[in-house]
Amino acid sequence: MNLILSYIDLDVDDVYVSSLLKIMIEDKRLLREHFELLLSRLSSLTPRQQLRVLDYILYISNKNEMGLTSLKIQCSPREVVYSITLLSLNPRIVSLYKALKICDKKLEILNKFTNNLEDIILNPKLIDFLREKINGEGFDKAHLELLILLEFALKLRNKGYHVELNDFYGDLLLDTNASFEEQMKIRDQIIEEYKRKYNVDVSAEVGDVFGMVDSVDKIKEYMRKVLDVGGGRKQSI
Repeated sequence: MNLILSYIDLDVDDVYVSSLLKIMIEDKRLLREHFELLLSRLSSLTPRQQLRVLDYILYISNKNEMGLTSLKIQCSPREVVYSITLLSLNPRIVSLYKALKICDKKLEILNKFTNNLEDIILNPKLIDFLREKINGEGFDKAHLELLILLEFALKLRNKGYHVELNDFYGDLLLDTNASFEEQMKIRDQIIEEYKRKYNVDVSAEVGDVFGMVDSVDKIKEYMRKVLDVGGGRKQSI
């Protein structure tokens, strides 16, 4: 439960809705009344905000066997790409999207990752990544970059390359043994794919994430060479 509560601050940027969700998760008293308040508030949110809140609505309704017959959420492909949350990547939430047929476009995206990137999805560094992006760029762009990061990881892995989230002297890297040329091909593929499928230009977000894709081993090797040329190794790398 504590993990779910911490996710809310990373996914829900409406203070009123965030507070309601936390109350509903922590205290089941007046649950249906709070649920009605939550649903009534949805219309004041943007489609992107609604789609992120939807993950928590599914979580709460499933835990408490509440129906969702009155739920109306806009689910356009263009908005869905800003709505992938850490909670939505939970296999149980994915199964609810499938069973309830609420947003097929979001389910299509989630299905790609849940059985292929479990180690990255469960890595606490992903929480740090999202928090840092939110603080610097806001909720919408941060969640789009979360999606792009997962796309890079999935496409690298599908091509047979090693890929993992790695921390190198305080910088978060998508550590891979793929060549720079292969990384560029994937970068261009993601930009083209998202323009074609979702009518969204993700070139800026792809550029940001592309800057994180590197090989820790190659960086260490380069640093060793620099130290050797400079007169000997100063410390173990």
